[in-house]
Amino acid sequence: MFSLVFPDGTYVDDYVEKKRYQAGDAVNKDQATSEFMTRQGLTGDVSARRDVFVIRLVLIGLGTAMILFALWRAVRRRKSAE
Repeated sequence: MFSLVFPDGTYVDDYVEKKRYQAGDAVNKDQATSEFMTRQGLTGDVSARRDVFVIRLVLIGLGTAMILFALWRAVRRRKSAE
């Protein structure tokens, strides 16, 4: 058995119970669970994740296009030099 003392206002995430507590506050179990789920990104809100996915996809596409363009130019230069 052990005891920890946290300063008031410190947040503590309980990964076993999936709750988030703030030291110094009375415990509201529903609010603690809700805050944990929000903090860990487990709310089911996939719109932000979808936006990040689309941005990554566009960046990968642009990178691929730039590499293909550079290869095309290199082949074209080699053919014109011959």
